Amino acid sequence: LAVDASILNDVFKVDFSEPLACPQLAPSQMPYQIRHVKTCDGSNIDSNVGSFSAEAVINTFSFVCMNGDGKGSLVAKFPGNVGEGSYELTVNPFLYKAKTSEERKKLLADVNGNPVATAKYTTTFGCKGADASSSKAATLTSTLGLSRENSTNEKKKRNMKDIDEFRNAELGENMKT
Repeated sequence: LAVDASILNDVFKVDFSEPLACPQLAPSQMPYQIRHVKTCDGSNIDSNVGSFSAEAVINTFSFVCMNGDGKGSLVAKFPGNVGEGSYELTVNPFLYKAKTSEERKKLLADVNGNPVATAKYTTTFGCKGADASSSKAATLTSTLGLSRENSTNEKKKRNMKDIDEFRNAELGENMKT
């Protein structure tokens, strides 16, 4: 279950309530789809123009799963040369097609092998008036158990720490650079 999402510069993170197992990426059954959906002025981008092919997702974006404290995060690093505007990241878009255990291994799942439900997350990069700590927010947020004032400050501190750790970590096989 996704519980939060955040962005800092070119790193987009979706937090889940359970640890994750990132799949090996393959064009035949991609666990992620990425589309450029809007410009900074709010104009829609045609899906034929804004959609990235499976090969482009593998060769352009980086993905890693980070786990700790019984929870997991999917971290997607966007390249510095993507256009400004809003992007949509779809997780497990072909979940309904995965009938065999081999097909299910190609999906983003928890560490017990249960695939994450298909979901879309939207985030904005590079638009004027947006800064990394506030308005470059994702569409999914949660304030589980914290007061509103403390929640925002605590989430920013946790997100910055997680993203700094990601940027400084050596990334393994689960990530294509």
